[in-house]
Amino acid sequence: MTYEKQPLDAFEAVDEAERAPAGQPEVDRDRAAKAQSAELNALAVEARAPEQAADGSPGDGEAGALDLDALRATVEALLDSAPLGAAARKRRKRYGVSLDFAPGAAGLYDADGNALVLDARCDPALLAVDYVCEIDRARRHHEGRTAHASEMQRADYVDARLLEAAEGALLMIEAAEAFAAADVRPPLAVEYRAAYAAARAAGDDPAQARAAGRARVVQGFRGGEVCAGNTGESLPAYFGAWWDRVHAD
Repeated sequence: MTYEKQPLDAFEAVDEAERAPAGQPEVDRDRAAKAQSAELNALAVEARAPEQAADGSPGDGEAGALDLDALRATVEALLDSAPLGAAARKRRKRYGVSLDFAPGAAGLYDADGNALVLDARCDPALLAVDYVCEIDRARRHHEGRTAHASEMQRADYVDARLLEAAEGALLMIEAAEAFAAADVRPPLAVEYRAAYAAARAAGDDPAQARAAGRARVVQGFRGGEVCAGNTGESLPAYFGAWWDRVHAD
């Protein structure tokens, strides 16, 4: 069976050391990342921002003044309403990640400063999803659980990166459902729900059905059903090309 490739447009591949040279994909969207190792080590979740005017200012529907304290309280209350959100809040405190809100912020975890600044223009449900996914990136960073091309064989590195990407997509799927964030469209979300529904119809309990959905997402990432949003390559090819680049010298 063949599947249509889905762009990984909810993620950006992050190069923690340098911008790609001429002719290579642009992968350095996390401006604050300055790690010593020159390798791709994270998939960052990007919240969808509201419409903006051509000059980058908020659109006509944007409130003139943002009450950031009220926004923070709303997002935190939303996080506390779901187990994965409450767990993310505990992880942020455990790892000492600072949190702030600002209009137009990138919404990405900055490993260099151990900080997360969320875009204050976004809907609270989107911010809650972004919070959960970015704090998970912080957890992987602090626990040293990211794959490194310079330290691994090619096949092992590619598979580890695919599993990281699949876990990121799964977390986004679960967070989007928990916070009713309809505008978040993770890759393979439809396939996840179809596998879940099929498992439930076959008599599996919710935990078994979730496992079936997760297995389907991992299958899709490993099978090349998801492509890199910036190059159009399947993710196995994309991560393999990065390993080749790291080992070119």
